[in-house]
Amino acid sequence: MPTPKVSPLERQLNLVIALLNTPVYLTADEIRQTVAGYSADNGEAGRQMFERDKQALKDLGIPISVDSTDEKGNIPGYRIIKEDYQLAPLSFTSAERTVINLAMQLYTADGYGELQSGFDKLQHDDDGTHPGLINFASATTEQDLTRLSTLSEAAAHHSTVTFHYHTAQALTTEEREVEPWGVVADNGHWYFVGFDRQRRAMRVFRLSRLSGDVTDTGAPAQEERPPIPVREILRQQLSSVRRYVSASVEVDADTSSELVLAADRVTTAPHDSERRHLSFDSVSYQWLRDAVLADTPHATVLEPSDLAQDVRTCLERVVRRYQAGEVTE
Repeated sequence: MPTPKVSPLERQLNLVIALLNTPVYLTADEIRQTVAGYSADNGEAGRQMFERDKQALKDLGIPISVDSTDEKGNIPGYRIIKEDYQLAPLSFTSAERTVINLAMQLYTADGYGELQSGFDKLQHDDDGTHPGLINFASATTEQDLTRLSTLSEAAAHHSTVTFHYHTAQALTTEEREVEPWGVVADNGHWYFVGFDRQRRAMRVFRLSRLSGDVTDTGAPAQEERPPIPVREILRQQLSSVRRYVSASVEVDADTSSELVLAADRVTTAPHDSERRHLSFDSVSYQWLRDAVLADTPHATVLEPSDLAQDVRTCLERVVRRYQAGEVTE
């Protein structure tokens, strides 16, 4: 029976699949007999077809291995060795991860959630041995970018940094010596996690509470890192003081860029094409409330109901103070 006509692209794809999955080298005749798109009895035309396809795959960079064995009369055979064909694992340096994550803050079109998810998959480290950057953080200054780069590089090189820092309760700063484990962006703020040498314990530091520069001392880290990812350490530490919720918010299409960037999914609002529907899977209740209040009247909480009521109460309180003359603008 005549062989059904197959496009060159489909035939070449069939050839790649066959050569990838064969445990032994296939001769040209065996390929023409088994791979869809070739015909075993089309003579010279079939041989030239295979030669063209083989060259086309090589031009694309696909490594076709050639070998001959006594079992097949020393006739050349072909296969693709999977280890040669597969791409090397894609990885980023700490500095590259920092730059990419910061650049993503400038992306305001629909689909940011898919963009963030794709980047997370590309740079995610299951064993937590490489510092990763996750989620969204508000725009940073040039000094913040320098701090992030220094901290990320120190985490990657297992070295120690020094900096001046104040806690939420203290206004004065003190010098800290820390072995950074990784930099993490979470719900609008940058954090870094590491081992505090003076306190002999793990600590979480908020970037906005640093004063001055971060200095990489070059001294090697001494404390063994925990086996869980840095992002999980941060969530565990913040969970005791922060409430996380799933939420839905609607915003005007041309405003509320901070909320849009932080959302897990961004779609067009079902009843108003001029607005966007934002979905948050796990977001800080306090941060989302403050962000919505800052964008009023361009942002509206749909759920959870207690968050919507909280925003309404805050706005009513502002109105009452304004009416009483306590607020001038």
